[in-house]
Amino acid sequence: ALLRAALAAEPNNAWIRLDLARALARQGRAGEGRALLEEAMARGGAETRFAAALFAEDSGRLAEAAALLEPVPAAQRTPDMVRLLARARASAEVAQAAEAARGPVGFEGRNRLLAIAARPDPT
Repeated sequence: ALLRAALAAEPNNAWIRLDLARALARQGRAGEGRALLEEAMARGGAETRFAAALFAEDSGRLAEAAALLEPVPAAQRTPDMVRLLARARASAEVAQAAEAARGPVGFEGRNRLLAIAARPDPT
């Protein structure tokens, strides 16, 4: 109730929306939380996109997190946005390589995974 009251007082506050979305997700109502953030996307800027990307990351949807942050111009990205985008991209690359490792030419995927593992941590 407190977060809903705060959101009513500040409907454009991305961080109140994120807190409420996370609370809803903990109650098993993640879809409602996601809708709450999507509603703000139409009028929100980089901060709203970042909040939505954090919620997507919380839910294990890293490709969506990256897709939410990529439209933000590089000059407007905060260091935290840059780190989340790097994590999301790295996760997607690992997933693609792991899928290739399970395929008919598995050694190529395995070699990609080894190359990824040899890189410095992007975060």
